[in-house]
This record gives sequence, structure tokens and C-alpha cells, in this order.
Amino acid sequence: MNITAVGEFQMPVWAQWADWVLACLGNIAVVAGVIGVVVAFKTFKKTVNDSDEERLTTRMTNSIEVMRIFSDVIIPQMTDYDKKFKKDYEKRRSSVIIEAKEQNPDFSEEMIPEVLDDVLRQLAQINSDCSSVFNKMEQACAYIKCGLVLDDLVYPPLHSVFLRFVESNMDALNRLTTPDVPYGNVHYVLSKWGKKAKNESIDRRQRELDEERSEILSTLI
Repeated sequence: MNITAVGEFQMPVWAQWADWVLACLGNIAVVAGVIGVVVAFKTFKKTVNDSDEERLTTRMTNSIEVMRIFSDVIIPQMTDYDKKFKKDYEKRRSSVIIEAKEQNPDFSEEMIPEVLDDVLRQLAQINSDCSSVFNKMEQACAYIKCGLVLDDLVYPPLHSVFLRFVESNMDALNRLTTPDVPYGNVHYVLSKWGKKAKNESIDRRQRELDEERSEILSTLI
């Protein structure tokens, strides 16, 4: 039998061949394992990317739906409410003035006590169904609070009309807000969009001041 010496140990040729084959198989297994890891990573990455794309598509769809709800439902409700409120509020004030003039011919609109005027305003808000507008807002704002929309998509066209209505009827919202009906979504969006709008206003003012400063400095040169 052919023998090949390895140091002080003599290994048969067939054993050397067997050892070499096992080494090769081991290397192949390592390579296969690496390839398996690479394939698994790519598959996982594709799954994550597909999931991210799906979430983006969902948020895009939700954004369009929220804008549709504002356009088709909430904004028309706001407009209708504003008309009803103005008419009801002016009617109540007129009634007060007429009754007051019967007692004092010199009585004028400016003489209505602030406390009484607040009551008249509250009654007009209630009679004009301000709560219906806030209820619909609360539903739409849930999408925004839960991060189910693209804020950069819905904020630009909606924030002005939203903030105007809520801020001008803040007293009504505060009265409607209770532990049972907290209007948490409306308050959240009001805070978030209010701060963002204020920051944008500061940035605009800063740019205007910078431009004014540049103009002044240019006249000093």
C-alpha cells in the first residue's frame, strides 16, 4: 500500500484524499451558507421595502380621503355654520338692543355688557350646531393624530381653514370638551398645526427683516 509521510505520522493516500474531499465539502458548505445569508437578507430587504411602499401608498390614499372629507363635508359645514351663527348672533344682539332702548333710548350696541355678549355668542353657537362641525373634524383628525396620512400633503391645503375655524370658535370647543368627549384628535391637530403655522410665520417675518436690513445696508455703502 502506498504511504505518504506526514511529519512523524504516516497517512495512507486514500485517507489524504478523503481528508481533501471533506475539506472541499466543508468549504462548499460555508460558501452555500454565505450565499444563503445573502439571499435571505435580500429577501428580507425586499419584504421591508415592499412593506414601506405599501404603507406609503396607504398613507397617500388616507391623505386624499381626509382632504376629500374636508372639501366635500367639513368645509361646507363650516360655511353653513358661519352663516347661521352670524345671523343668529346678530338677531339676539338686536333683540337686546331693542329691549334696552325701551328702558334707555340712548342705549347703543357698544353698551351691551361683555358677559351678556358672551352668553349671546354661546347661544348662537349652540343653535347653529357647532358641535356637528367639531364631531366631523374629530373623525378626520384621527387619521392625522395616528400618523395615517402624509402631513406634508394634507397640511398645506387644510391648515389655514382648520385653524381659522377652531381658533374663532375655541370657546365653543372648550365648552364641548369633557372627559367623556375630549375631542383629543382636534386638540392634537390644533396644537401641532398651530405651532407649525406660527413657526412658518416667524420664518417669513425673519426673511422680511433680513431683506429690509439688506436694503438699509445697501444705502449705507
